[in-house]
Amino acid sequence: MDIDEVRRCFREGTFEFSSHANQERGRARLSVLEVQQAGCRASLVREEPDARGGTRCLIAGLTDTGRRVSMPIVWTEGGGVLIVTV
Repeated sequence: MDIDEVRRCFREGTFEFSSHANQERGRARLSVLEVQQAGCRASLVREEPDARGGTRCLIAGLTDTGRRVSMPIVWTEGGGVLIVTV
């Protein structure tokens, strides 16, 4: 997975949350904006094959306030990013 493409998706807003990710985001008291900020600054932590034939990656980045956010992601069929959890 190309980390520059991942960052572009976050910059352009072509990312979405799984229902689980949205629940965990709420529990962690992270706003959508904070997740987007972290995604725009993300580094690739690791890449692993997904059971459904795609690639799953763990990325991590910092919000504007310096909070570290780690999130596993996969590509969507439309070419965006799906956040699996946070």
